[in-house]
Formats: sequence, C-alpha cells, structure tokens
Amino acid sequence: MANTFWIKLYLEILDDPKMGALSDRLYRRAIEMFLLAGELENNGYLLPEKNIAWRLRIPFDVLHEDVTLLMENQILEIDDKGLRVKNFEKWQGCIPIKDRMKRYHDRKQKQVYYGGDNKVETGRFTYKNRLNKNIVEKNRKEEIPAGELEAVKVRMRQHLEEAKKNGIQPKPIRGIEQ
Repeated sequence: MANTFWIKLYLEILDDPKMGALSDRLYRRAIEMFLLAGELENNGYLLPEKNIAWRLRIPFDVLHEDVTLLMENQILEIDDKGLRVKNFEKWQGCIPIKDRMKRYHDRKQKQVYYGGDNKVETGRFTYKNRLNKNIVEKNRKEEIPAGELEAVKVRMRQHLEEAKKNGIQPKPIRGIEQ
C-alpha cells in the first residue's frame, strides 16, 4: 500500500445530488470507496471486489450489490482496467499554487479584519472589503465628534498591529496613520 494517509473530501459533497440520492449505507460505502482509491494512488482504480469485501469486512454479495448501486448512481464506473471512482483524479489533483495562496490570503485577511464576516459596523463607520481594498465610509447624516473619530482610529491601529503580528501586510487606510 502507498504512504497516503488522507484524501480531499470537498464540502460540495453535501449539495451533490448524486450523493444526496444515496441511502446512509451507500453514502458510507461511497466514502469508503473514495478512501480505498486514495490509498491505492492509482487514478481512482480499486482492487477487485473480493479484496474490497475482505478489507471492509463485509460479505461479498453485500458489497457487490452496493457497487452495482453506486455504478447506477454514477459514483463508480468500470472500464477495461477495472472498477474505479468516477472523476477521482480530477477531485484529488493539485490546486495550482497561485489559487491556493489566494484562498489562504483571503481567508487570513477576513479573519483579522472582520472576524470571519465580510462586513463589520463600528459606531458610525462601516468597513467593507471590496476587491481586497479596505474602504472606510462615513455616515453622512451627522458630523462625528472628534473624540469618537479618534477612538475609531485607535481601534483601527490595533487591528493593523494584530494583522502584522499574524503575518498579513495590510493595505493603508486613508486617515489612519500606521
């Protein structure tokens, strides 16, 4: 067996109509097939059914019935090389480094600036993330007292310092000295 000890299991599986149509037993069997295919590292190809039945410690006839149903639901397929998980290599392939770094940066930026949200209201200011540019919008209905404006600037400086501690280089915000 290979040295692989994990596979990618995407959150999209929760909304996938093919997976949603499966019974609880078949859903579990599908996940087991994903794991076995990942362990073999052979582009989604699986062992012969008798070996899978032994590995999962289930009777062969039960496994054969489940495999047939998974093939009907287009989770598994069979070709001249054998039984395989459909589109396994597509879902398990590498994500380009550029995309991975962008996701990581966006996730960290949201955590630091917004605590997970993409909009936070503080007093009479609203902080929004628009195309990775931080914009401070003033409430135009009333004038903001100087003391309150200074308090908001102090809070923003604290956020900027926290971002720098977490290794994120924040973009400057007009009116807030760094």
